[in-house]
Amino acid sequence: MKKRIIFLFLTISLLFNQSIENLTVEQLRDGSRLIEVKYDLIDSTFPSFTVEVEISIDESDFILVEDNLLSGDIGDNVLPGQDRVFYIQAPDETYSQNVIIKLKASASMVTSELPFIMIAISSVEGVSSYQGESIAYTYEIMQNELTNAELVTFLETYDFELTDGEPIYNCGEFSEYYKPYNDSNQNEYFECDDPSSLNYLSDAPCVYDYQVGCTDPYAFNFTPESMYYDCSCIYPNSSYTYSDEGSQNCNWSNIGYQEGGTSEFYYIDIDGDGVSEFMVTNGSKIVLEACGNPDAPNYPLEIVNFFQNSGISSNCVEIEDNENCDYSCNNDYLGNIPEDNNSDSAGSININEFSNQAISFQGSSFVIESGLGTYPAIFNYENCVDGVIVSLLIDYYGLRIPSGAEWTKAARYDNDRCWPWLEGDCEQIANDYCSSIYTCMTDEEFEECEQTADDLFLECQLSCNDNNTGQPVDCSQYDESSCSSNSQCNWISEYNYCMDSCSECMNMNSMLCQGDPCANSDCPCCDECSQGVDMDGMMECMNECGDNYGNTYDYCNGEEVNECKYCKDENQNCESLSFEQLEAILDNSNYDDNDNDGIMTSDEDRHGLFRYIYSNKFFYYHENNYSPGNSENSLNITSISQFPEGISPFGLYDMIGNAPEIVKHADDLWLVGTTPTAEYIGSFCENNNNMFDMDNYRSHAKSLKVNDGDNNYFNLYALRLSRTVQQ
Repeated sequence: MKKRIIFLFLTISLLFNQSIENLTVEQLRDGSRLIEVKYDLIDSTFPSFTVEVEISIDESDFILVEDNLLSGDIGDNVLPGQDRVFYIQAPDETYSQNVIIKLKASASMVTSELPFIMIAISSVEGVSSYQGESIAYTYEIMQNELTNAELVTFLETYDFELTDGEPIYNCGEFSEYYKPYNDSNQNEYFECDDPSSLNYLSDAPCVYDYQVGCTDPYAFNFTPESMYYDCSCIYPNSSYTYSDEGSQNCNWSNIGYQEGGTSEFYYIDIDGDGVSEFMVTNGSKIVLEACGNPDAPNYPLEIVNFFQNSGISSNCVEIEDNENCDYSCNNDYLGNIPEDNNSDSAGSININEFSNQAISFQGSSFVIESGLGTYPAIFNYENCVDGVIVSLLIDYYGLRIPSGAEWTKAARYDNDRCWPWLEGDCEQIANDYCSSIYTCMTDEEFEECEQTADDLFLECQLSCNDNNTGQPVDCSQYDESSCSSNSQCNWISEYNYCMDSCSECMNMNSMLCQGDPCANSDCPCCDECSQGVDMDGMMECMNECGDNYGNTYDYCNGEEVNECKYCKDENQNCESLSFEQLEAILDNSNYDDNDNDGIMTSDEDRHGLFRYIYSNKFFYYHENNYSPGNSENSLNITSISQFPEGISPFGLYDMIGNAPEIVKHADDLWLVGTTPTAEYIGSFCENNNNMFDMDNYRSHAKSLKVNDGDNNYFNLYALRLSRTVQQ
């Protein structure tokens, strides 16, 4: 394995590494409390880096800045290049002129052949954006899910760290792929599983330091990202200045600015938003009317710290207690937090504790149950040892969890396919399939067909008249001028047609004659049409005309046209369907060919469309008896690569069906493929192509971190890993 780690320390006197150039750091002055970091990451060896940032304030230990405080070119899969930029949310209530930011870029790549097949997906193939993410690079992704055999190969060859001769790992350090189950409250999970949060292992959603603060936009210390009020709002506009003996040496020129050049007043902007909070003259002190108890949440500590850190004497700033200290807030939003909720309290594990439904540790090695080596390796999000192994395996092979965009591109190629094996969206597939087994017409096409039938019927009748007269006269050959000169022919303006006298009479009296000039005494055409006519031949001909063209609905295959419409209208069950519908479709015993037309249909699938879409494409089952926290949970799966009809356009197997897989989207882990507990199975097209939507139960992906209270949480998953290979 080749590996590179780049360290860059950002200080007032910026230090540069040969691989990092043009570094700038700036505190934005728009009230956002963001620190903007720009840099060039120059490296031709590795296609992408994982970039982390650590911060030290006033020579304290470096602390890793958590992902929720970062945005931009930071984290996984940062491509080398110029003009990289990311933002750090500045810590609350912190003022210092001694801040060091350490930027760490690391990359690893296995130079030997990986033990599984990787499929390269070029940046120029497919479209450039999926699920709101741009992919302007070439990457590789596993053709199949990681198998039990491949996992055991890793477990038996990896050099695990040892403690007292045993590979012991701290669970709190591997929380990204591990969510502990709350044994004290049956069927519930520790809602917060992030050790960097304020309420690690509590039963409430994770709350971070930056989310707690002043929520009043009119207060000095208002922070837009604050979601939880902690009674800390302060208002520096309640202040005044005066001079006395103790303030004679108060000099504000170092931290204030003057306007107009002649004003004796200095304006002081504490938070750097361009708006001054205080106006004071040299030789005067500032008196702030505020809560005077330093232990109260709304004591103006930020303002006091600002002046102290700026070198202003305590004689120049006075807090005048206005007795408005606020103690009314609580921290119920943190939920119930265990007393020992630090990362060490999560416990530690030995690697030989790992087992899944196919692998167990026996004696001194891991053993696979017979016949299950090619089955996907199943991991449990609730088990610490599983999270440790996933983290170590990813690092060892220089791979990562694919992003939602990478997985979608590998499965879909474009933004049209609703399922990997289709050639288009559901409407197109339904049109193509239904048109292949039925006569399909639009309403306009059907009306045109009926008009054609009417015209053919008339022509057929005229032909019958012409062909069965004793002295046949072909009046149809004449134009208007020639027709008038022939005594046996008359020009019919309504039809723009030259017609013999019998045909003209029959046409004018069609309701009375009903196609037979002599069968009905009310028909006035018998004499006209009987002169030299072969009546039997004419009637036979007329009947044949009626059989062929008289019923326009039958002539235009109206029944099939309607069936085609019904068939096409069912394409909505291609975008998403309930698990009951899918199980019925995949059950061959529900289908037969009663019409002997070669099309297998069922009561639920009258046209065979769903069978055409889903059958023999993937392995699926629905789990009705899943129980959160139950160590006996297992997945009903099969060997990889068993459904070649269901491969993706890039040749990847089992992206739908078999075991659900995890991807990373918007800093969260999601399940993609099919989730056994889902009530509805959504395609890529469902929910207007938005696959990652916690608020839509039909959307394709399911969040790995959400338990909605209806037992829809699912914690078992398989791995299909990726890596960037070229910019």
